[in-house]
This record gives sequence, structure tokens and C-alpha cells, in this order.
Amino acid sequence: IRRAAFGIFRGGRNFRKDVEDALERAVAEGTIDWKAFRRVRATDLLWWKKPQGQPPVLLVAEVSLQVDQHDVDRVLQTARILTQLFPDLQVIPVVMGRDWSRPEVWEQARLWGVEWWIEKNEARSARLDSIIRVRPEVLQST
Repeated sequence: IRRAAFGIFRGGRNFRKDVEDALERAVAEGTIDWKAFRRVRATDLLWWKKPQGQPPVLLVAEVSLQVDQHDVDRVLQTARILTQLFPDLQVIPVVMGRDWSRPEVWEQARLWGVEWWIEKNEARSARLDSIIRVRPEVLQST
């Protein structure tokens, strides 16, 4: 998924280095604890994208063969932490996998605002679909 993320999300870039720098600062400043630090570091994918006509987003993804309740819980925890660290970005929790472990997991993800990309039937949530479909703006180096 990490190697294919540019194609899956139709643009954007890996945001892991930016996140790790912010995590180190936050731990040093006492903004987050080591448990939060480890939770974010264990996240499968941190992807930044600036879709045309939309604010920049940080897609926070947990990836499994079968998406289960633990994936949903973990991605929500990570998204909460990253929302604190990056208040100017819209942080979007996403679960990705081949299939759902149970139908109830899909329902919980939907109710809790977790987006999804499921390979088996090429399904994705409407919000994630809208981010993927719009043409990304060109990244400007600073």
C-alpha cells in the first residue's frame, strides 16, 4: 500500500517524516506522551494531499487483509493525536484492506466517521472517493 499510495490516492506524498518531526517536538515539549508517540509511529500510512479546490488533508490509514474493529479503533486514536499536532490540516482516518472481517465493522467505521478503501469489491467511502477523484494541485516546495 505504501508503494502504491500515490496511485491509489491519485497524487499527494508520504507525510511520515513531517509527522515524526512533529512527534519528536511534541514529546520534548510535553504536548503528547510516549504512548501517543508510539501509537502514531505504528500507523501504517500517513499521506498528505492537496486536492484542487479543497483544503489539504492528512490521510491516516490502518491497513489489514481483513479490516477489523481494532483497525478502526487504532486509526481513530491516531487521528485524534494528529489533529492536535496539525490543526491546519484536515485529518481523515481511513481503513484499507481486502475485505471487512464482519459487516458490523463497516457499520462502526461509518458511524464513527472512518473512511474506507476495500480492494475486494473496489469500494471506498464517498468522502474518500471525492478526495481521490479531484485532481491534486502541484506541490510547491518551500
